[in-house]
Amino acid sequence: VLAGARDGLPLVVPFGAAAVAFVVQVWFFRSTAPATLLRNLVIPPGQGLSGMVVAGGKPWRVPDVSREPAYIGVSPKTRSELIVPLKAGERVIGVIDVESELLSGFSERDEQLLVTFAGQLATALEKVRLLQAERQQRELAEALSEAGAALSASLEFEVVLDRLLEQIQRVVPYDAANLVLVREGRIHVARLR
Repeated sequence: VLAGARDGLPLVVPFGAAAVAFVVQVWFFRSTAPATLLRNLVIPPGQGLSGMVVAGGKPWRVPDVSREPAYIGVSPKTRSELIVPLKAGERVIGVIDVESELLSGFSERDEQLLVTFAGQLATALEKVRLLQAERQQRELAEALSEAGAALSASLEFEVVLDRLLEQIQRVVPYDAANLVLVREGRIHVARLR
């Protein structure tokens, strides 16, 4: 989906640099800023232009970033910017941020086109997220069902404990685990792994 967005975005709005920023991660398509800066860039909602769009949920066309106190200067060549929210319903999941080396580099029409593009991208990303969540839930349900079957397949206590740890590993991957049982008011480690 992001590769399609990267390829389609230049057809929607001409820009010098662009990024799709999610609330947890940023994907830069093209930028003049140093790569080391971009890898570590974290902008909280409500801070900077992109963070303010995340917090407010409305597009923002900035004709001159040097006159905007909220601007965080990532690229010295940027003169104007257009930031549009990516929304899943009413929830902002990120932004598309395009930059220009020209003052007033983006028009109202560019904003309208980018809003439309952002809506389509957000819909595609939400579908992918929902499909992944559904697949994870299905895998979890299968693992729990198999765990129940594996546990009830044996009447030997030691075998059941071993199988229990195996099935827990499938549901909640771990580096180490133990089963602790209470017998006669005292705690006993029944199994370690």
